[in-house]
Amino acid sequence: MASLSPLQDQVLALIASGSTAAAAARQAGVHRHTIANWLKSQEFRQNLDWARTQKRKIYADEAEALAGLELYVPRAVLPAPQEDEFYFADLIGLAAQDEAGETIGHVVHVLNYGAGDMLEIAPRSGGETMLVPFSKAAVPVVDINSGRVVVRLPDEIEAAPISIEEEPAAG
Repeated sequence: MASLSPLQDQVLALIASGSTAAAAARQAGVHRHTIANWLKSQEFRQNLDWARTQKRKIYADEAEALAGLELYVPRAVLPAPQEDEFYFADLIGLAAQDEAGETIGHVVHVLNYGAGDMLEIAPRSGGETMLVPFSKAAVPVVDINSGRVVVRLPDEIEAAPISIEEEPAAG
C-alpha cells in the first residue's frame, strides 16, 4: 500500500470512520475540493478501501469480544414508560391473579421467542410454570403500583392434566 501524507492519513481515517468528506475537510482544516481531488486518486481510494476493511474487521473483533456481555443501565436514565408500556424488570415479581382476584402465582420471567412477549408464571401451588401471552386479551390488567397482573388463563392451562395410559405391548 502506498504511503500518504500525514494530512491525507488524517482525512482518510475520518472518512473511513464514517465522516462525510465535507466534515472531514472541516475537521482537518483542508478545503473540500482538495479531498475531492484526493478521492479521484486510485492510491487514496485503495488506502481508503483498506482502512474501511480494517475498520470492519476491528468492529467485528470488538463485537465478538462483547458476545455474552450483559449491559446494565441505571433506571434513572430510562424514560418513563408510556401508558400500556412496561419495563420487563417491573413485571417480574408481580402477583398473577385470576379475574376473581385469586392469586394464582407470580411472574418470574418475561420471554420473547419471536412471536410476541410471554409472561412466565410460577404457580402458587408449585409445579411447572405457565406461559401466558402478554397481550390485552390474556393479561387485561397490569397494575405496577398494586403489584399485580390479572391473567385470563387459556382453557388449555386451566384444564386438568389428562393421563394417557400406555397401550399393552402386542405379543
